[in-house]
Amino acid sequence: MDVCEDGDLLEYKYVFEQSVGKVKPLYYFEYNQQETPLGLPIRMKVVKDGEMVGSHTIRPLLLAIDGKMVKAGLTMDSFILPAHRKQGLFTKLVTATSREAANRGWNVLLGFANRNSINIYCSRLGHVEPGRMRYVVLEKSANPGT
Repeated sequence: MDVCEDGDLLEYKYVFEQSVGKVKPLYYFEYNQQETPLGLPIRMKVVKDGEMVGSHTIRPLLLAIDGKMVKAGLTMDSFILPAHRKQGLFTKLVTATSREAANRGWNVLLGFANRNSINIYCSRLGHVEPGRMRYVVLEKSANPGT
């Protein structure tokens, strides 16, 4: 099993759809790999027996925390093919992407993990679940600025 960067977007799209059971257009994956003003996203894949079996992406972002701007990453599109789950691949993949995020100076990772993933992030990788977060819901308005 190897964890390596990048890969073919069509392969990525196919494995995502097989893993998650949702179909997304190719432009969704193209957009997630575009460079932002904060830099390139991190996308790593797990390769087993020469085939991609999973991936994890972290996009750069800037957060205001306690009045200070903090380099951060938004974790997204984490997936492992069903036949390859429960083998520690997700843990190895998230470890590799988190290490790269730390190397880039991204001090906070923000994500919306499912129950299985949150246990891996916190118990195995030492991440901290912040608990209840304050947030703002923006309403769509027919007249922006009103």
